Formats: sequence, structure tokens, C-alpha cells
Amino acid sequence: MSTNGSSGNENSEFSVNDDLQKRSAGEQVNASELPTFDSTAPESTISPARATIKSKPRYFGDYELLAEIVRGGMGVVYQARHIRLNRIVALKMIIAGELASDTAVQRFQCEAQAAARLDHPGIVPIHEIGELHGQHFYAMAFVDGQSLGDIVRSGSLHRRRAARLVQQVAETVA
Repeated sequence: MSTNGSSGNENSEFSVNDDLQKRSAGEQVNASELPTFDSTAPESTISPARATIKSKPRYFGDYELLAEIVRGGMGVVYQARHIRLNRIVALKMIIAGELASDTAVQRFQCEAQAAARLDHPGIVPIHEIGELHGQHFYAMAFVDGQSLGDIVRSGSLHRRRAARLVQQVAETVA
């Protein structure tokens, strides 16, 4: 169950932290008020049609949350707009928020730092790693389109294309 008393599903609306409600265009999201993850759901679920966040703009620090992209076992990724840079990004957060174990936070930070050290056209660049009100996050370039998982599940991945993708991934991580 989420902290706002809703069912915690991915379509539940964020609750509001009154002391952070100063933004005239919308409401500030506190880390403890982010939707919670249903541990009985499949390990990775994509929000239906990248469901946009309900009516009023929602904010997390310098980011306006636009839509939930995907949830996995450890994190949730939102399409967001970095307000000061006016740039669309993917914003990844630990689902457990401020309740995340030290081990989970360390793993999350290692993931972000490892990706940030890489410089290759096939790897999404990391723009920022941070923590706000106990919620660890990192922002990366937003890449629109289907994920490799979506393509594989759709059955539309032909052998030659699969071989090219495997070659590209191998060259990228080599």
C-alpha cells in the first residue's frame, strides 16, 4: 500500500507534501509519496501507453514527471523534463525510496556510476546522480522507441537483425 492510502498500483495519483506545494504550476512530489511497487507484479512491467501522470504537473526536485515508462524489481523510470535545462530525460529511482537498504542504494549508485563512465553512441549517457529527501535517483538521456525486450516479445525480431543487434551490443560493451 502506498503512503497516501491508495492501492499502490501504477496508475495511482501522487499525494501532495503540503510544505513543498509552493510551485504555482503544480505540486512537489516528496520521495515518500512516490507510488509503491507491487511485489506480486511481473519483474518488469511497462505502463499502459506510457500512462501520463494525472492532470496537474508533478515535480521531483528540478524535474517535472511526465509519464511512467517502466517498473522493474529495483527501480521505476519516468519520462521527465529537467526544468532549468528544458530537456526531456529518463529519471530512474529506487522503488523502495528512503526505505531502500544500504546494499540496494550502493548497487543503484554503482549502476549509475558505471554507465556514466562509458562513452559510446550505443549507451545512454547519464546526466546526473543524486538524492532528494532520501530518494536516490539518476537522470539519463531519454531515448524514445521500443525496448529490445518489447521487440523480442512481439516476435518481430528476424535472425539477421538479431545477429546485428548482438554484434552491436558486443562492440559497445567490449
